Amino acid sequence: HMEVEFLSNVFADMNKIRRFKLMSGLQNSSNADEVATRLVEYIRQCLETQGFTLTKSGISSLGMIFGEVLDNSRIHGGKDTIWYALGHYQIYDDSNGFGEAQLVIFNFGNTIYEQISNPAVSGKEVIQKLNYLDEKHKHNYSRKWDKEMLATLLSLQEGISRLRDKNSIGNTRRGTGTVRLIENFSLIGNTSGKESPLMTITSGTAQIRFDGKYALQPYTFDDDVFGHKSRKVIAFNQSNSLFQCPDPNNVIKLEQYFPGTIISLKFFFDKKYLERFVD
Repeated sequence: HMEVEFLSNVFADMNKIRRFKLMSGLQNSSNADEVATRLVEYIRQCLETQGFTLTKSGISSLGMIFGEVLDNSRIHGGKDTIWYALGHYQIYDDSNGFGEAQLVIFNFGNTIYEQISNPAVSGKEVIQKLNYLDEKHKHNYSRKWDKEMLATLLSLQEGISRLRDKNSIGNTRRGTGTVRLIENFSLIGNTSGKESPLMTITSGTAQIRFDGKYALQPYTFDDDVFGHKSRKVIAFNQSNSLFQCPDPNNVIKLEQYFPGTIISLKFFFDKKYLERFVD
């Protein structure tokens, strides 16, 4: 991306590298849909190196997912936010011949915690859920587990968004974009060998690592705050319960602070693995 000369002992065949060049915008920018479309086309081109492509429904679904994630980066960072998307894909020369993709969507602005915990910008539903969980976890808080991490984890669950309001038309499905992004790239981004995808979300001093150890699973709530219903949850513990502490290897307290949010994806396109999905 920087287009600088490589060191003499480092070699990269640029014919086997596909770059998604840096694109950016502001909170009031109108180019998020364009960037989402370009990201989908980029993924399609990367897939074609393994002899696969996206169906029309796949293009539509992935476009909506990227669109919502970019919208989150654009809107949730606050009025002064600046958001970016950047990526590259490299085909390996070994006998496996699969490709590795690195994709990052990030913004500078408010953190997830700063937005979701602020009653001035968050809906009553989310504030109520966060405060409810906060009361349940207060006795568990430590140097490695605090309310900021809890709020960041809560923001990733199905149906959770600071803009979501069950009484407002058009807002009831908000909060599902990141969940579906995780699901899709965890499913198709694996390999037939030992390599596996890794997704991280970093915001403020909280980092969440999706390394395949824990997965999104239905969890049935039975209380007046979350309701008496099943939602897709990834709580990073054996019980998959948001009422229990997560695995400290997956939900991490950072020593340094990032002023915004980074969604970083490393995934693979492997013909041998993808063939498993072909009838």
